[in-house]
Amino acid sequence: MKIQSILCIALISFTSCGVKRAIYTSPFNANNITYHAIPLVKDSVRSAIYFNSNIYLGSANSTSKDHVTAFNVSMHRTNQIGKQFQAYYAVNLCVGDYKVAGYGFQNISHTVNPQVINSFAGHKTFTGLGVAGGINAAFTKKRGEFRIGTEFSSNRDYGSYYGFRKAIPDSAVTFVARNSSFSTLGLYVDINHIVRDRSFGVRIGAGAVLESQYGDLYLSQLSSPERVIFKYINVAVHYTVQDWTGFVQLCNGTKAFGGNVGMNYCIPALKRPGKKVNKGV
Repeated sequence: MKIQSILCIALISFTSCGVKRAIYTSPFNANNITYHAIPLVKDSVRSAIYFNSNIYLGSANSTSKDHVTAFNVSMHRTNQIGKQFQAYYAVNLCVGDYKVAGYGFQNISHTVNPQVINSFAGHKTFTGLGVAGGINAAFTKKRGEFRIGTEFSSNRDYGSYYGFRKAIPDSAVTFVARNSSFSTLGLYVDINHIVRDRSFGVRIGAGAVLESQYGDLYLSQLSSPERVIFKYINVAVHYTVQDWTGFVQLCNGTKAFGGNVGMNYCIPALKRPGKKVNKGV
């Protein structure tokens, strides 16, 4: 009898892990904030303006059923504050496609209505506008710079994917974000290594979603409710040569995953020199 009970519990746990739910969030889930280049302290740049463009490819929904493609462009300004603090603030524009996948009738949660979802399935477009910013302390060495700071982003999406999220009934899905805004607050570290006139580094950022609709959720499943907290973690590798900084970033959000490939360009005519800073030892 005990063996039968154990097997039953194991079967329920296994099947619940593979159950397909329907979770529709902002297209900025995981794609909430990209890498923004900041001049090194040793460059003695008081302020600079960058143009940033990148492509995002990712997946979303509970079992990565849906596919997200986006093109992001932004302008951001940087400021050197004293000898140890740096800041940036940006405005962003995004256009993209969200493919709502259809559902079969097997191995699905009781919260999913395949007939209703399938009637909405297909490619949905979205456009997004947003702002981002951050401030950090910088600690310099002869061949490196370590940064630790806080970052913020806020984006709002428009288009047919937002229309889909407003139109689909609650009874057909596990969770749907009706609000178009998606804001995050987090912390980051950025480790830079300097080789002559070039630098490369790794930046890691992590934080949480601020909107109340993304607060603690409990998704029903066979064995017990699953607690879902919407958060993100991004890891970027970046390489700078003169005014150009290329980067690759992996983006992991709750029920979403993807990556960015892009370039930052510092506009030389808009660079403002600051006081020369002595190199650390």
